[in-house]
This record gives sequence, structure tokens and C-alpha cells, in this order.
Amino acid sequence: MTLRIEETSDTHLTVTCGDKAFGLTPLDDLVAGTQKVIGNDALDLFAIELDLGAGQRFTTTRQCVVVANAIGFALGIPVNNVDFVIPIYHKEPNITVSKKAL
Repeated sequence: MTLRIEETSDTHLTVTCGDKAFGLTPLDDLVAGTQKVIGNDALDLFAIELDLGAGQRFTTTRQCVVVANAIGFALGIPVNNVDFVIPIYHKEPNITVSKKAL
């Protein structure tokens, strides 16, 4: 399963996981929104995708990257948009977990 964080405009994000989706504005809590998408289901996340192409708004981009980094580093799964992520998240972290059910 892939968790996708997409910047759908310069003021709006969409978090998607499987058939679940949750829309956010930059002022909303992205972590809480991500938890709503994932819910209490035991989902195996294998990757996180960032799509930051629409607006490139600084606040929106930073929110996407921070949440993706936190989830990716904790679970040891890759984040695809390494151009944004390299300064604070290595695409091959030095941890052994490759996937984990949430």
C-alpha cells in the first residue's frame, strides 16, 4: 500500500491511501489528516509518494515533507521525491524495518 501526499493547488493537499482520501488546507493538521486516512486498519505501507507539482507553496511543501519524513523514517520505507527530502531524510535510512503494519 502506498501513502500519497499530493499538493492539488497552492492551498490544498490531498492524502490518499488505497481507496481512502482526505483533503487538507495548509492550516489543517496534516498528521491528523493522515491518521484519518489510515484509520485503525492494519495497512502495510511500502512507500510514500509526494506530488508537490501544482503550487510549490512553501508552507504546503514543508508540511508534506515533514510528515512524509516522519512516517518514512519511522517505518523505514522510501519517500519518492528525494529532491525535496534529501536534506532531512536519507532515502536509505540506517534501520532494518522495511515495512510495518500500522
